[in-house]
Amino acid sequence: MRQYRSHRDPREPLFAFGLCVAHFAVDPELVFVTTHPQGRHTRFLPFNQGCDGGAGNPPTWRGFSTAYHWERLWARESVLDLVQHFLHVVDELDDKGKKTGRRLLIFPRYQQLDAVRRLVTDARDQGVGQRYLVQRSAGSGKPNCIAWLAHRLAVLHDDTDRRVFDSVIVMTDRRVLDRQLQRTVRQFEKTLGVVQPIDQTSKQLKEALEHGKDIIVTTLFPFAPAARYARS
Repeated sequence: MRQYRSHRDPREPLFAFGLCVAHFAVDPELVFVTTHPQGRHTRFLPFNQGCDGGAGNPPTWRGFSTAYHWERLWARESVLDLVQHFLHVVDELDDKGKKTGRRLLIFPRYQQLDAVRRLVTDARDQGVGQRYLVQRSAGSGKPNCIAWLAHRLAVLHDDTDRRVFDSVIVMTDRRVLDRQLQRTVRQFEKTLGVVQPIDQTSKQLKEALEHGKDIIVTTLFPFAPAARYARS
């Protein structure tokens, strides 16, 4: 990381925005990632599995603690999944939702990638009606994780190629978080109209459910039970 920040010229073509999906700093114990080297302003995020409820990676007697990085992350199927479902170039927005003029390349952290993949796999295998609890600390990127999961579940099909969910409903009881989630989920939208934000009345939510909108983001709860009967 020190080399990226101090010893490498950020003007080199290899470091141009979007040319590489990610740059990793790896040693036998830790992994860090950045999507845009910018000299001393380069921001690295941890890409570690966690260890005993804390940071880092669990020790292993077989080899390096970071072997998961090249053994699993860069496996062929994993790379294809990353490109298809997780990598996004988005416009940076300020607190009011206005574009700042900067663009960001979004690459998931390990805990985000792992959570979404495990939930999608279980939903495909077990079907609807399951319950899950995902615990996240402040600053862990919850809106991105929710957005990735919502979009994956909206297009999820079972082994018979039947759609698993008619609609995916993202609910929150905080309006500030709701606005943030709406922006994030819509930023990850690849087909216009997939995401339906509910920002008016409960009637709008009722109509979105009845019409089977793919992804519904709301703070309104009155018609949530109707989702049980939305499947045709």
